[in-house]
Amino acid sequence: MIRQMSLCRRLLVNNRREVPKVCGFLPRQLYLCQYDEAHWSMHSPVIFRMFSSTKVMKEEKDLPLTKAKGQEGKILAFDSVDEVLNVAPSEFSVNSFNLLLKRLIELHSTDPKLPVYGFVNDARFIRITDTLAENTSNLSSFVLIDCLHSLLQLSKEDSYVINKLEKQIKAKLLRLSFSQLLRVVEMHRASCDTSLRRLMLEEAMVILEKRWAEIKRAKDLVSAYYLAPNEKDKLLSNLEEKALDLSELMSAKDIYRFLYLMAKRNRRNAPVMRSLIYHLNRSTLSLSLTHLANLSYACAKLSIYDPMLLGKIVTEVLQCGEGDAFSMISLSSILHSFGLLRWCDTNLMDAAVEKFSARGVSLPVDCWVTLLMTAGSVNYLPPSLQKKLPALIGWLGELQESDPRLWLNLVWSVATLSVVDESLFSSVLSDNFMRSTKEVHTSKDLVAAYFKLLNVNALAKHCLPGYNGHLLSHSTIEDIVKEMPPPYHGALSDCLLDTLSNMANLGKYARTKVKTPAGFFMDAVLVINSSAELQPAKALADFSFSTVDLPHDLHKIAVQLLEFGDMTCGMSTQPTGRCALEAKLMATVGYKVIQIPFSEFNMTMTVAQRVLYLNAKLKEAVKSSEQGGQSLILKQLEAKLEANLTRSNKNLATTPESKAIDKPSQLKSKTSVNSEKSKKSSEHLAKLSIKDILHDPQP
Repeated sequence: MIRQMSLCRRLLVNNRREVPKVCGFLPRQLYLCQYDEAHWSMHSPVIFRMFSSTKVMKEEKDLPLTKAKGQEGKILAFDSVDEVLNVAPSEFSVNSFNLLLKRLIELHSTDPKLPVYGFVNDARFIRITDTLAENTSNLSSFVLIDCLHSLLQLSKEDSYVINKLEKQIKAKLLRLSFSQLLRVVEMHRASCDTSLRRLMLEEAMVILEKRWAEIKRAKDLVSAYYLAPNEKDKLLSNLEEKALDLSELMSAKDIYRFLYLMAKRNRRNAPVMRSLIYHLNRSTLSLSLTHLANLSYACAKLSIYDPMLLGKIVTEVLQCGEGDAFSMISLSSILHSFGLLRWCDTNLMDAAVEKFSARGVSLPVDCWVTLLMTAGSVNYLPPSLQKKLPALIGWLGELQESDPRLWLNLVWSVATLSVVDESLFSSVLSDNFMRSTKEVHTSKDLVAAYFKLLNVNALAKHCLPGYNGHLLSHSTIEDIVKEMPPPYHGALSDCLLDTLSNMANLGKYARTKVKTPAGFFMDAVLVINSSAELQPAKALADFSFSTVDLPHDLHKIAVQLLEFGDMTCGMSTQPTGRCALEAKLMATVGYKVIQIPFSEFNMTMTVAQRVLYLNAKLKEAVKSSEQGGQSLILKQLEAKLEANLTRSNKNLATTPESKAIDKPSQLKSKTSVNSEKSKKSSEHLAKLSIKDILHDPQP
């Protein structure tokens, strides 16, 4: 029966004569049914309702929309707001009023002289809206939403026609398609100035929470995830589960947008991320530079360390042309994200230097500062940037007054790259700059700024002999050190301390989590002898960031644990610029730094394996320290020997016998004899052990 009714309806729409054969009616009855609805309803009420619904569908959708399409060209031909307002409403069908209102908004936006809501109270506009209000019941859902969207843009207050349209849409909320429901939520979310609109938004969101399972398109999923408020945690979780189902159907742009929205909401759903990244790696990453910047931001915010994805981003960036200033800002954003990820890609860094240099002075200064900060983070200074660095710093010197925050980041980044400059360091250590730093930084960022100032102060004091610039006062350093937050205690850090405690009594033989006046914590400081055995750390009881004299057979050791966040990723795996700077500062005051990367020391090792590993590291430190001391003494002795040979040559040249020598061959033979003596002395020095040299400093 249902199949017969469905076939009958299709035949009725097409006005086919086969209807009597299917339904069993006589031709006379069909004739009456076509022209006499009362007779049709008397014979078959069900068929009459089907016919009526088909008729309404044709009247409400097909014919007016076809007419509206013909009127679209006429509406688009209007060149001014007055032409649109002067139109007679009877000239157009009601279903074309949405096009009329859209054209009105377009013309109004192109004319800056017109007030924002200047024509809302115009009598001509009221005449159009009144006609629209009288025919709201005849409008299709699409036209209803379109007209309401235009009116919400034109007025911040609710009018009679807006109330009628809202009421009509509210009655159809459950019957709207999911895309139309999303549009209702979107337009009310953008303009929720009145209580009526806020109420409509709440009701639409309730319907959206109930109908999320209807999502079949990736674009609807992304839109729903964008529109869902942060408070709706259950809805967001449901949409993320839906993303797992639709991940195969999502394009690269849809995946990038969903990841970006997850990053903005700070929701790190690992299964969803893995699925989306897997399908993103399988597709072609045809995104603009701005989209790549947003994708890089999502990777940095969600901690996505995927070599294939990040490699594809770099490849796409390298294929982009020079671009405009906005493209360079996008490239700067990508560099910033890679710096946060500590992802070192030398090709990207070198290409960024070339692109920025091509823009010249027109490039915003923030881009150069971001490049230097990224270089400091990944501990890589591009060779082409190293040559331009002095001129670049001079050009960026205006930031010292205009933006102290950026200037401090620039100076600290340059310091992490082992570039020392007296005037540069002195510029951030003055009292005036300290006051400016307090003003421009928030309370949360001020601690990090103080740490950077302490780093630069220690570099200027210990790495620049003869430094005459500004330095932080002793009282200022003490105040900052007192305010330093407690050290980080992670699982791997506790594992290291547990291993040290198995080697010796920590209270007697080591100091852990040492707070240095250089603005960082050192995991442990030890004293060992030449046999790599721990010695009582009495000399380090009152730790100060200065040289402590120890007997020649004792060595000061600083243990630095390098966890995942302390190492770079990508093309090179090495300590970050911050960790390299800390190790350098500890070495300047006589410590031998032992760096323990997380890849070599982990909690899966047994206690015995960890103890053996640390013992091997200590022996290696002693060996390298002795070799370093021996090479230093050898260099000093060679320098003295060369000075003695030079002095003897001069004395030989001033004797009467030497003046009597005229032949070049005789002079050459004398010189060769001296060089042979020097060579024999060098060979003799190389054969000596470190103990022989220490006991006999002038062999």
